[in-house]
Amino acid sequence: MNTRIEKTFFIFVVACIIQIIYMCIKNECEMSTLRKKTDVLSSYVIYSVEMIKDISMGSINSTVFPGKNILIYCFSEDMCDECIYQDLAELYKIQEDIRKDKILLLPVYRTTRTNQIILRNKFSNFRYMNVSTDSIKFPFHRENGTEQRFFAFIDEFGRLNSFFFPKKNMQDMTRIYLSGVKSKMEYFDKN
Repeated sequence: MNTRIEKTFFIFVVACIIQIIYMCIKNECEMSTLRKKTDVLSSYVIYSVEMIKDISMGSINSTVFPGKNILIYCFSEDMCDECIYQDLAELYKIQEDIRKDKILLLPVYRTTRTNQIILRNKFSNFRYMNVSTDSIKFPFHRENGTEQRFFAFIDEFGRLNSFFFPKKNMQDMTRIYLSGVKSKMEYFDKN
């Protein structure tokens, strides 16, 4: 009888040790994933802070921003088409929740007949206003020297804030930003 109790106790102890080892391994994997996500977020914060340093409010003509409590998306015809399409896909999804009149695309395309046709076809699902090339000076990326597209939120006082510089293939970050803007819009709409 003692041997049976000892065997049962031994099996119980072994099972507990295996469970503890499993939990430690699982916990380590979760911590590793969390560290990776934290690294991505902090690198994006550093990237955004660097971009904000380059943007000056004087370089953006505020008369091109009609309305309050709206999200604007500024980009030009010279920027990466795939990047713009990724951003537009995310905007399209959130547009259903916040209404079409709360989003304004501000493409900077040269005024040609071909571009007017492109604008009408490309952005038919959005409210947009083509602005002249001298209305917006885009910030430059410090590493590669290219102009950067950006989102900004116009608050209830008509001030530009909450700038966001999307990165190619980082739609998760764009979704987080858009979710935050959606919350701001809902708050301002209620008050």
